[in-house]
Amino acid sequence: MSLLSPRTITLATPRPTCVVDVSVALSPWGLWAVRRLARAACVWLARAQIALLQERVEEILKDDAFVARVLAGFGGTATAAERLEAATCLWNAARPILAFSPDEEVWWPCDRAEDSVMPRGTDPSIVARLDALAQGLELRRPRARYGLDLLSDCARDTLALAAALGPGHVFVLTAIPTGREAPDLAGFLASAAIPCRHVAEAGQRRLLRETLLPLFVQAGLTDLLATGSIRLACLHLIVPRAPLALPGPLSDDDYAYDAVCDDAEGPGDPTLWDDAISAWWEVS
Repeated sequence: MSLLSPRTITLATPRPTCVVDVSVALSPWGLWAVRRLARAACVWLARAQIALLQERVEEILKDDAFVARVLAGFGGTATAAERLEAATCLWNAARPILAFSPDEEVWWPCDRAEDSVMPRGTDPSIVARLDALAQGLELRRPRARYGLDLLSDCARDTLALAAALGPGHVFVLTAIPTGREAPDLAGFLASAAIPCRHVAEAGQRRLLRETLLPLFVQAGLTDLLATGSIRLACLHLIVPRAPLALPGPLSDDDYAYDAVCDDAEGPGDPTLWDDAISAWWEVS
């Protein structure tokens, strides 16, 4: 009678997916944080943010609110142009490296699936789902400003991307601006009539923190937090109707969409965000 030797079966745990908000990505420590985080998680950047770096850099200087809020970390004595150059030059130099790095999973969608930098095997329809979700979210918000509103453009695409990437363990890494008590994304969701709860209870916050703390330790983000240079927050988003964001085949003329500033010309369905809920908590 032969005895079978015991076998150990190791179940692979999927890497969490993190969408990095522009408030973190364009901070002085953004590229460093993204590259460290990408060694432990699958990191995505919003389309509007990539479009700004690639094509619309000059437009950033025309949006005083964006410069004051996002680029403030580069120092109050620097001019807006100097802060913009500091924020974008590293990203533009690093983007080709990130696109081909075997050790760092950093991805971003573009206006077309074939131009996007996505994991192998990703369903190309994710770009169409992202379009539909972004347009639907835009239609839920009143037009509070005229002209450029880059903060809202980036917030819209960040949240739509998080919804399109689900289901799964997806969270948004954002920052709490100086002098504020909540991240800008929470206010954006509120303007779209989507509840965004602040998790302040010790027990619930501890559970969320313990879930992601190993990831932050592995990525070295705890070192950044220890300096007090930036207040990081995690936002969790549930969009039950996101799987319905599957528009039929459309031509380029029928479904034109600009990731930055321009209104969508294609169909939009704000009901895709009905029953959506969210919550955020400060990482500390």
